[in-house]
Amino acid sequence: MVVDTAKLILNSMPSKARLVVSGIGEEYQASMVEMMDAIHSSEKKENRRCIVLFPTDDARTFEDLCNERHERKNQLDDTDDKIEEETFDVIIMDGTWTQARKIHSKYIPKEKDGGPPRVCLSQTSLDILVGGGDSINTIKDEVDNNGESNGRQLRRHPIKWKEISTLEATRLLLRDMTVMGGENLLAKNGKQFHEILPEYQRISDAAAINQLGPHRTS
Repeated sequence: MVVDTAKLILNSMPSKARLVVSGIGEEYQASMVEMMDAIHSSEKKENRRCIVLFPTDDARTFEDLCNERHERKNQLDDTDDKIEEETFDVIIMDGTWTQARKIHSKYIPKEKDGGPPRVCLSQTSLDILVGGGDSINTIKDEVDNNGESNGRQLRRHPIKWKEISTLEATRLLLRDMTVMGGENLLAKNGKQFHEILPEYQRISDAAAINQLGPHRTS
C-alpha cells in the first residue's frame, strides 16, 4: 500500500525509533543488531528492559509490569534503588496479522524461555478505541469529536480489537506508559509522542482511502 505504518512511526519520532526489516540479517542493518541486543540483554542491563507489544495470552498491561517492578523493589532493601528510573526498549511489529505472527515467532523468544515480556493495552486505552464508534464510511467519520482518528484499520474484523492499526496501538501504548510516569516520552513543543501520532494516523487514513477508494458496503 501507499501507506507504510512503520515508516510513519519512524518519521514521527526519529530520535527514538529504529526501523528493522524482517528477513535482512544483522550484517546488513545495524537496527537488527540493536533489536537483538535489546531482546537478549535487557535482563542483564541495569534499569533497562525490553517489552513487546503483542496480544499473547500471557501479555500484561504496562501498569502490570510497573506493579511487578514495585513488588520486586519491596523485596529489596529499602536503600537499594537498582530498579529505579527504569527505561524500556519497545518492539512493535507492523504488517498483516499473519506477517506479525511470523515475525513474532521468528525473532522473539517466549518469556518462559528468557524472552521479553509481552505487553497489551490497558482497559482505558481499549475503551478509547471502542469509543470511536462503529459507523465508519468516510474520512470524516474516521475523526472523532476531538479531531483525532479513531485508529481503526480500513479492513473490518469480527474481533473488534483486531481492527486497530499498528500506529494507533503504538499511540495507546505510549499513552499507557506516559500515564505511568514516562516523562522521557516528550516529543516536541512540550507534547508527548502519543499526542502527535493522531496527525500521522489521519495522513495514513487519507492516503489509504485515496488509494483504495471508499469502504465497501458488503
